[in-house]
Amino acid sequence: MSEKAAHRDIQLVTFLMDGEEYGMDVMQVREIICLPEINRAQNAPPYLEGMINLRGSIVPVVSLRKRLGMPQVDHDLDTRIAVMMFGGSQVGFIIDSISEVMRVKPGEIQPASDTIGQNWIAGILNLERLVVVVDLEKLGVV
Repeated sequence: MSEKAAHRDIQLVTFLMDGEEYGMDVMQVREIICLPEINRAQNAPPYLEGMINLRGSIVPVVSLRKRLGMPQVDHDLDTRIAVMMFGGSQVGFIIDSISEVMRVKPGEIQPASDTIGQNWIAGILNLERLVVVVDLEKLGVV
């Protein structure tokens, strides 16, 4: 990697879940949509809410709250689905609400401690507030 590429800003989409703020790499986000009707999936893991038809593509939808062991809440007008691309496959993640898109320098993201024991936590961003930077691909839902 070139010196210049190593110092490029990273763009994060930040979102709220259970009162905590999380960030994900904008390069993995294909789009963010309002919550459509979800067709329930039978015999699926509990965190798989079902499937949606997104312009002719069938996309599995994961409840991020269920996958992370958070208490369930009713969906509201702020609830969104972040459609992500992992290895050519689309996966939708239900999130409580979108906060913002921010630019950060790679050095501002501190590595997650090994004691956390969650490989999906890519790091911690400590600016005016804490943002947990996540790698949703490592949740093992694809």
